[in-house]
Amino acid sequence: MLKADLHMHSNDDTREKLLSYNTHQLIDKASTQGFQVLSLTFHDQFHYTKEIVAYAKSKNILLIPGMERTMQTGEHILLYNFTKKELDKIHSLEDLRKIKKDHHAVFAAHPFFPSISCIRNKIYDYLDIIDGVEYSYMYSRLINFNKSVPVFANKHSKPIIANSDIHFINRLGTNYSLLNCEKTIEDVIKFIKKGPIIIETKPLTNLQLTNDIGRHIWKKIKELF
Repeated sequence: MLKADLHMHSNDDTREKLLSYNTHQLIDKASTQGFQVLSLTFHDQFHYTKEIVAYAKSKNILLIPGMERTMQTGEHILLYNFTKKELDKIHSLEDLRKIKKDHHAVFAAHPFFPSISCIRNKIYDYLDIIDGVEYSYMYSRLINFNKSVPVFANKHSKPIIANSDIHFINRLGTNYSLLNCEKTIEDVIKFIKKGPIIIETKPLTNLQLTNDIGRHIWKKIKELF
């Protein structure tokens, strides 16, 4: 089994400059927790260099090319194993429909949260290109917008992947996936599209959830000023 987190940010992400850790520190932390597969899914930024791939490899970690793409209508979509040239051409879900091939994987990030960045009911218009859905770390027993994820996944035979969507490094390891496949990009992509993915997830306490929401809001305020 490969321990994987395929939704990650660091302060090398141009839209996350205020995060407290860089990509190398994130990889170091993931290595100490036994992660073997990661994807750096920066916001509309392809961060997949020879140097960072080699650094991850030195830590026994396979990097999957990825991006969290913001569509023209606001939805955040996780795109895996696309080239930069292909990503530069994707600005809408219709663009994605034209470009997506079998060796790509497409997952809806935090799909049913009450935000413009979430695909929500529009997902039903794009079942042909959405390979699976994400179970987000940001929930508690009291508040959980992930509840629709297993219902949707079961109804439409779509796999669920658990990711950290890491913005606060102390949350790494609270939400991740186990993949029963070989440790290659090709095998990981094939596996996550078909599953079954074993998800390891535990709710935050209400205090932790409130704290994280507050930190996100404070970060956005500091970005504005």
